[in-house]
Amino acid sequence: MKFVFRQRIIALLFNAERYGLKFSCLLLCLISYFTRDYLVLCMIIILFCSLFFIIAYSYISQKNKLFYFGLLCLLFIQMWRIADDISQTQDIRKNVGKTVYLELTSQQTLFQTDKGGEFKIFQSQNSTKFAVWLTDEQRYWHKISGYFRPEVAQEARNPGGFNQKAYLANYNCHAVLDMKDSSNSIDQIIIKKPLIDRNKLLIDFRNYLSSRFDAKTVNFLLSICFGQTETLNSDLKQDFQNLGLSHLLAVSGFHFDLFLIPLSEGFNLKKRNLKIQLFIVLPLIFIYNWLCSYPIGLIRASLIYSFVLLGKYFGLELSRKNILLIVMQLLLLMNPWLIFQSAFQLSFLSGLTIYYYLPYLRKIKIMQKLKLVQSITLSLLIQIFILPFLIKNFGVWQLGVILLGGLLNFPLTVIYLIGLFSFYIFLLYKLIQNVLLMNFILFTLLEEPIGKLFEFINWLISNALNLFSRFARADFWLNLQNDQSSLFTWLVFGTLILGIGLTFARLFNSLLIEKYSVSLTIKQFLPGFLVILLLLFNIFRPQLNWKICFLDVGQGDCCLIITPERDCILIDGGIPGQGYRTIIPALNHYGITKVDYAIISHLDSDHYGGILDLLEIRRIEELIVPDSDNINMNKIERNKSIINNQYLSDICQKNGVKYKKVKQSDILILEPLTAEFEILTPDPLLLRNTQDQNAYSLCFVLEIEDLNVMFTGDLNNLSELNLISKYKFAKIDILKVAHHGSKYSTSEKFLNAVRPELAIISAGKNCYGHPAPELLERLTQHNIKIKRTDLNGAIVLELINNQWHLSTYIE
Repeated sequence: MKFVFRQRIIALLFNAERYGLKFSCLLLCLISYFTRDYLVLCMIIILFCSLFFIIAYSYISQKNKLFYFGLLCLLFIQMWRIADDISQTQDIRKNVGKTVYLELTSQQTLFQTDKGGEFKIFQSQNSTKFAVWLTDEQRYWHKISGYFRPEVAQEARNPGGFNQKAYLANYNCHAVLDMKDSSNSIDQIIIKKPLIDRNKLLIDFRNYLSSRFDAKTVNFLLSICFGQTETLNSDLKQDFQNLGLSHLLAVSGFHFDLFLIPLSEGFNLKKRNLKIQLFIVLPLIFIYNWLCSYPIGLIRASLIYSFVLLGKYFGLELSRKNILLIVMQLLLLMNPWLIFQSAFQLSFLSGLTIYYYLPYLRKIKIMQKLKLVQSITLSLLIQIFILPFLIKNFGVWQLGVILLGGLLNFPLTVIYLIGLFSFYIFLLYKLIQNVLLMNFILFTLLEEPIGKLFEFINWLISNALNLFSRFARADFWLNLQNDQSSLFTWLVFGTLILGIGLTFARLFNSLLIEKYSVSLTIKQFLPGFLVILLLLFNIFRPQLNWKICFLDVGQGDCCLIITPERDCILIDGGIPGQGYRTIIPALNHYGITKVDYAIISHLDSDHYGGILDLLEIRRIEELIVPDSDNINMNKIERNKSIINNQYLSDICQKNGVKYKKVKQSDILILEPLTAEFEILTPDPLLLRNTQDQNAYSLCFVLEIEDLNVMFTGDLNNLSELNLISKYKFAKIDILKVAHHGSKYSTSEKFLNAVRPELAIISAGKNCYGHPAPELLERLTQHNIKIKRTDLNGAIVLELINNQWHLSTYIE
């Protein structure tokens, strides 16, 4: 085949007017993204581009020569900057665990806690970055100097868990400092308080709303208006995640457009001249970014809008798509590490999809008439293009977001505007009261009708959120959740690859002499491609195996048992909150939407807490609990961490969950397991003579593919002795050590009776001394292998080729 080199390849690759912006953005993104891990590859890319530029030099116009020479220089400088940043971080790795003198300056707040604390990045004099947790009292620290002991950031401790090390690496930060470390010696602290404290202003606004709305409504208004998701109710946050709508809680372009509505209508901007628009709108946009802590999605939308206004002012008609590409490159040149952050990736890729495809969709007749169809189609395209990043960053994606994105626009717009107008009223009130030092009688007269209005709005939003939660927790939406091994994910990935492949094929075809040109459309290749894709899916789909995963839930117990068919048994759930923080990410990691059976071994909060979280969001089919109706009710009243059967029964009934109480000698058959098992404790006779709540713990042995695992809850020594006097045990392979390794459990006689090969201790930071040195010594004397969640993170046993393999998340 003959290529028309001069007329076609040069016109394509070295046409700055038509393709320069796209090429520069693509190459800058590639170099920024791959330099960190593949420096040699990036050097080869730049060298290849340089050689190609030299070969084609005589065919390129003078203007194009300048543009592409500048682009090559820019790419080289960007690669050198990232490589230099990486080399500087190598020095601190040599000092990890050692006490070193550091002079640090505050650089960036990564996120805040619901109690006002902040996770910040500080930078030393040699540009090395350190992540530091600061309390509410410390968050104004601007500069600190002294002797500190840097530590390596933690990796994920659980399947699907938060990987602090990888998260901080996206900011070129590879060490953390613990301000509570007794070895620290701080010489100097410089505090820098802002002239106007954003946090204090939002706290005052929260207090203002709290006098008119309930807590759930207040938290939601602050979240959707200003991105204050740290105080949002965990169950409501999970509801948005269930539907794939978490992006609506992160202030972005959608919120920016809503923010402009009252400005446009209130100031009648469309009829104002451009100077007035610039004078009014741009400062308010900057203030809104400041209030929201400059999220990347909002910065993107704000810059594009500002450039469009400035372009009109100077008589330039600028394409939003081109502005987006320019903004993307400017931000990467300012901070190359943005390319690794999921917010940047999803925001700009979504924006490019919208600006590229929306003009085409608006030309289709049916979409001109049915805006909802246009919205659904655009949502589908966005999901297709951001799918690789969704799977990489979150492990799952939700098909339902395609349908729901357009349907929820109107109610969310109303709620957003309510929150925004409430903030304007609050500012007006503060201005009159604190600045003008006046208290108009008009406010007193309007207080009652305004109070009635707020009462109605609170009722409206509260009921809307409750309705949304019921809607989001339906099984239908959970069934639409996909992970990387699902067939639908393969189909969408395949369609994306086919589209990209055809685009390059058309590009290659356009370089050929006309008589060799062929028609390339997706309709021609899609049917055959899908058949091939289905065959590959059946051949290469990852094989699912039996898994037993003891999750690290701190000072508590939690174990997931997963079958090859993705049936799931959950035994205990750790303290309240662990359901959202640990169990649901683990379920998502393994592609599980619901727990078939949840067993609470002991009615104390470090066992039932996470299970209550899952019950609230209807992620459990059936709950099994110890029969403790005869428990001393006075003890429950004294110890608020203990709950009774009636409380659990009511929650199960409310959420449509099957509920079952068990006692000693009951035989259970759980469908995922092939063998039935017997409940060994608690003994009703023993319970009559004890006030120890731990005696109510369930004990049972599960046989899973020839592996015997004994679960003991918080069983005490007395219950253990009673147990071994009544039962004779075959070889126990794994013992989940009772009561987090207490010295008052797992006695010498008990170990002699069960003779386990492996002991699992589930414990975290505590003031009880768990696991006790005496207990560890007993296990060692019996030559029992020990694994601990406080040291090893999650402990996973997987059946591979009929052999059980043990692994831990932290070695």
